[in-house]
Amino acid sequence: MLGTGNWWDDPDLREKAPSDYFLDPSSRRYPYKTWEGQISCERLKAAMSLAGLHGHRQIYDRAKKLYERHCKEEKE
Repeated sequence: MLGTGNWWDDPDLREKAPSDYFLDPSSRRYPYKTWEGQISCERLKAAMSLAGLHGHRQIYDRAKKLYERHCKEEKE
């Protein structure tokens, strides 16, 4: 077991994680939350990168929307 820090790399933990931890819950791909259920800006950036690379536009758009809402710093 790898621990919960990188839970998405452990197939057993990935299967145990709630489906709402994933941007694509039906296939359990694009995890974007920490094991504790907090939104991870790092995981959202990774999801945007991978979704863009693989042409998954809906996943990219959802990740970007969440990133802009929860991760972008206020610029003033």
